[in-house]
Amino acid sequence: MGDSGGAARLSLVRSAEAGYDRPDVLSEEGGRLTRRGREQALIVATRLRDQEVHAVYGSPMTRAQETAEILGSVLAVPVTTLPGLEEPWVGDLDGAGFERGRAVYQRWLAGDLAVRWPGAETGQEVIARMTHALEYVAARHRGRSAIVVSHGGVMSLTLPRIARDSGVPMHAPPTLAHGAVLQIEAGEDTWRFTSRWGD
Repeated sequence: MGDSGGAARLSLVRSAEAGYDRPDVLSEEGGRLTRRGREQALIVATRLRDQEVHAVYGSPMTRAQETAEILGSVLAVPVTTLPGLEEPWVGDLDGAGFERGRAVYQRWLAGDLAVRWPGAETGQEVIARMTHALEYVAARHRGRSAIVVSHGGVMSLTLPRIARDSGVPMHAPPTLAHGAVLQIEAGEDTWRFTSRWGD
């Protein structure tokens, strides 16, 4: 890593609580924030007011966009939609129950990243596009702070593999709550957690 003064300070936020038209099956539905979800987003914005945030980036999924818009409005900074931060696509399992998708995801967490989600991505591909998106944000905000709004599944899969000192094992990290914040210092060569998992 270069000196910490040149590192980007990223606050990775899991999107706030959302409701869905089809809550019992896998789908590409982005969900919309519930009243509680909007309150969660406001709480996160209050927590991050002292970070001197310069920008907010959000996954293209609706629940992440709505979370990001609340953060950007409260903190008075621009909001950008950034592909790559979204959850794994459901592919051929659209409309199916969660069991098959959960089985694939658990194999990814266990390190079997070459497994392909039916009709969609491998774990390696999910991690690669999430990492690329985060590297883009870090490169644009060297020496400054930015917020990235993403999702629990892709965050739990990717972040322990690209950052260190998280206080969690690489595989099967604890579930992140809606609105959870993970802070990372992203240098040129090394990324490290500056908060414990889910704090």
